[in-house]
Amino acid sequence: MLSRIIRCGVETGLFNRVDSDSMAQFISTFLDGCMVRSVILNNFKLKLAVEDLKATVFEQLGLRAQGKARNGA
Repeated sequence: MLSRIIRCGVETGLFNRVDSDSMAQFISTFLDGCMVRSVILNNFKLKLAVEDLKATVFEQLGLRAQGKARNGA
């Protein structure tokens, strides 16, 4: 589902051209790792890690942190 959403965003011009399958796999793998890490490490800052993921993904997709496209759409 995530890959399909990313692909749709690329096709409509909302997102930069990215490999939607790879991006979806990256997001899923990162979130899985965060969940495991939060169980293993008592001091792991899950919210901070997810915010870092959001910033990285938004940058790759060409979105501002507020979730708006660079072109103002």
